[in-house]
Amino acid sequence: MENRCSLSGEEPENSFFIRICLVLLPVLFLLVGCGQEPTTTERSSTQSSTSESRVIPASSSDTSIPFLTKNITGLNGMVYQLSLPSNWIEEVDPASRNKDFQFMVSDEKQEEFIGCITENKEDFADIEAYTKLATKGLEENTGTKIGFQNERINGKQIQVAEFSAVVDGVKVSYIYHIIETKTAYVQLYGWTYTRLFEESKDRLKTILNSFEET
Repeated sequence: MENRCSLSGEEPENSFFIRICLVLLPVLFLLVGCGQEPTTTERSSTQSSTSESRVIPASSSDTSIPFLTKNITGLNGMVYQLSLPSNWIEEVDPASRNKDFQFMVSDEKQEEFIGCITENKEDFADIEAYTKLATKGLEENTGTKIGFQNERINGKQIQVAEFSAVVDGVKVSYIYHIIETKTAYVQLYGWTYTRLFEESKDRLKTILNSFEET
């Protein structure tokens, strides 16, 4: 299939590939504006709706910041659970960043991000078929060879990939998970500037690995 994804918002005909194409678009909206203070109308603190507080051991550049277990309601009404650093904030209107996002969270400096997209399982043969389609879409958008590996994380089999891409001149690195839940295939991924990736990698992994659909 010809890659017709563009930053101007033009959409390809295939709805699945729309979702894959749009995966990379939030980078420019978020990273280029890095350092701007979020307004109270745009962002909400993770501390306002945490269900439980606990410290998660993780190797990162700032181990003094505790992780909080937070319930997040996606735009589809489903409730998801993540362990997030206490200074991370939730995007109030994730669809304004990417119309397919169920939710999005970031650190207060807006240098590290987690986004979530879901697809109905009934539309795909199995997770292997879904992962192949996701891989094809990502490779067409990035021009980068991407290989997902099947890993067992917290008792679940998850498709995992790490890769870097240049999006409109911006160097970005990703950790990408494809997760099967009871009703959906979930694309959950973290990203940051490539120059910050080694510093951010363990923290992003800790957050991604904590994902649960409640």
